[in-house]
Amino acid sequence: MSRRGDAEAETLYRRALAISVSATGPGHPRVADQMHKLASALARQGRLAEAEPLAREALDLTVKAVGETHQLVASSRLPLIAEILEMQRRFADADRIYDSALELVRTSGVINGEMRRDYGLMLLRRGDAAGAEAQLLQSLSSLEQAYNGTTHPNVQETRRALMTLYTETRQPELVERYRVPPGRFIPY
Repeated sequence: MSRRGDAEAETLYRRALAISVSATGPGHPRVADQMHKLASALARQGRLAEAEPLAREALDLTVKAVGETHQLVASSRLPLIAEILEMQRRFADADRIYDSALELVRTSGVINGEMRRDYGLMLLRRGDAAGAEAQLLQSLSSLEQAYNGTTHPNVQETRRALMTLYTETRQPELVERYRVPPGRFIPY
């Protein structure tokens, strides 16, 4: 599961975390950001037993700093915990966390659309095609509404996810319905 460079990234994130704690104190939001990045690097390496408590601590610090309904909690902190739980095959816990995050951003829009796409892809990896389809179609609706059409790269990324879903479920007519040019959306 480890990717090239993750060990180096881990070292840098640990160093950045130590510097942040030293410069601002342990309860500062910057510390939570560094913990989150380190937890993500550990999760990519498959070191989930280390990643989960660190991600939860980053969540706790963020909630203390900005409140439990802040967009950062919903769009970043909770989804990382859900991904870690998913990797541990704790599917019900992962779903519960994602549901909580989506409840915080219940209105349509870019963040809702991106989160639903990520959740849909998680469900697809798990083999839950029906759940993935529901999330991806909601993602597409939110993003098309937010970007006023279908040409924005972020909208096309959800269409690509739908193409993947329909390819895996052997529905070529639906693959063609959502077809977009090859490429990937890279967020700013």
